[in-house]
Amino acid sequence: MTSNLDWGPFQKWLFRFVVIYVLLYILPIVWLSMLLGYTEPAEYQSSVLILVAIRVGLSIAGATIWSFHYKNAEPHPSHIYILTLALRSFLFLTMMTYGFAKVALIQFSEASLIQLVTPVGELSPMRLLWIYMGYSSVYQIFTGLLEVAGGFLLLYRRTTTLGALLIAGVMSNVALMNFMFDVPVKNL
Repeated sequence: MTSNLDWGPFQKWLFRFVVIYVLLYILPIVWLSMLLGYTEPAEYQSSVLILVAIRVGLSIAGATIWSFHYKNAEPHPSHIYILTLALRSFLFLTMMTYGFAKVALIQFSEASLIQLVTPVGELSPMRLLWIYMGYSSVYQIFTGLLEVAGGFLLLYRRTTTLGALLIAGVMSNVALMNFMFDVPVKNL
């Protein structure tokens, strides 16, 4: 790592914005959702957008204040390393959680008898997705293994890029399913 970073004011501000946003995203802020009156903010699109807007607003304000207070301070390479390590660790834990839940066939359940006799048009999009994923255990295990593999690749510096690319592909599929089938996990 080089210790001499020559960053312009906007690059410094952007780095500070990302640091604050990542901290607000990773750290549990249950009190914020309780303050806004939401018990489970991920269940409602409007509350998710409100939380994202709050994170962005606080990050903009924090980065601006930080940049104003420390105009000439350069980000140290160790700060960048700590940020990437925190992101890699958070993604690793997230991928392991969702990946092993899919591999163990516990994230999606098989269709119940009531769901099987319900006309397809009466099923919610999310329920239809859950029934499909619960039925196709091979696809569920396959996607889970890809998530786990991507997570493990993040653990080592040499394989971080490959892991990030694998996770980007897998999570693009997950994000599309979440949006197209109205799955409530849409937090940014």
